[in-house]
Amino acid sequence: MTRRPKRRRRKHTAEEPLGVSGAVRQSVEKPPPRRLWLGPMRALIDALPFHQETRRGREFAIFARLMIGVAAIMMVTMGRKDWVWGAAGVLTALTSLIVPLSETRRLRWLRHLDAMKLPVKVVEPRPASLEFNGRKASIRVDGRVWRSVRPFDPPGTVRIVGTPNTLWLGLIPPEGRKRDELWFSTPAGPLGDRIVSKEQSETAPDVSLELDSDAFCAVYEAFVVRL
Repeated sequence: MTRRPKRRRRKHTAEEPLGVSGAVRQSVEKPPPRRLWLGPMRALIDALPFHQETRRGREFAIFARLMIGVAAIMMVTMGRKDWVWGAAGVLTALTSLIVPLSETRRLRWLRHLDAMKLPVKVVEPRPASLEFNGRKASIRVDGRVWRSVRPFDPPGTVRIVGTPNTLWLGLIPPEGRKRDELWFSTPAGPLGDRIVSKEQSETAPDVSLELDSDAFCAVYEAFVVRL
């Protein structure tokens, strides 16, 4: 009876390193979109009368709204002869819903408008690559080392995780080693009959280097076994 040869992983060295390319999704800061109305809107809120959150301030707000209401009634009365006055009266009455502003609401609105002028952060794929020389595996993003680990010195753990529609391979450093985990992912469909996930999860384990199926197979053969 012949014994089946033991499957081994593919060996890589400094002379024959492994190199694959993919993308890592990262948070990138971008300038805010142009909003031409922000300046006039801020000037309008600055110009609106407001009251402090005190007893005297609230009394002033009640008196101001009462005066606005009286002016609105007078305009609507005149509007029986001229519809323009009637429309102006309705608009004046509506302003009493917010004028005068409370100091708290005014400051909250101004902070919100100022925040819309700040740079925004968006998550987008960045070109990245894996370099593995047989000892050290490093993922570079935009030419700089993003994460690195020595998976076999001392031996760490390799995890194969399946999430909905995605297959993940993780290089986990030994306990006590202050290194980040390295994760690789690819659509599960093309590899469903070749690589079987040992774990299942509903959420992504970590940020990963996203690879196509061929590159993922190369990573699998380097850290697990040859397919």
